[in-house]
Amino acid sequence: MITSLRNYPSKISTRIILVTGLAIFIPAYGYIARLFSQMGIETAEFNTVWLSFDVNQFQIFLQKIIDQEQVHTFLLSYKINIISMSGFGCVFFALAIILTRTIPEESKLYNTATVFPVVAVLIAILDIFPSLFLIASATSFPHLSQWVVTTISGGYMVRVILLYILLLWFAVVGINRGKAFYNKVTKNTA
Repeated sequence: MITSLRNYPSKISTRIILVTGLAIFIPAYGYIARLFSQMGIETAEFNTVWLSFDVNQFQIFLQKIIDQEQVHTFLLSYKINIISMSGFGCVFFALAIILTRTIPEESKLYNTATVFPVVAVLIAILDIFPSLFLIASATSFPHLSQWVVTTISGGYMVRVILLYILLLWFAVVGINRGKAFYNKVTKNTA
């Protein structure tokens, strides 16, 4: 599979995917941040609720949104989130492929490289799927069932863990490539 990632998508297609993803992700995410700010939702509060697996915390949070008459804005932010995460998936898929192509075959990282473009897409899916659940459950706000809350929190939790793993892999590959470059430069000057 690594051989196919070295050739497909082509380098030009990978760049197009990256630029398209950035063109989608950055404005959409910026707009979501603006909507959350207008609703008075802080990131720490949101993350605490979404990672809680607790129906009561979800109910309190959603009741606050209802009391502020911001349900429409909240749901709009989740619809835009689906678009945003599509861009996110494209960006990190393309970055993972670009990094994968820099790994030499003799490297220990070479065998793991094929997993990470897929992880990037999986992260996006694990954000989109719970967003769809939340939108579909909007008629029952603020009373969500435990399985809906578990689906939302579970998807969010796995997404966060996979994102940290992906970023760690990016760092390891970057350090490995930097080390290889340093060794090459010092070898040529010696």
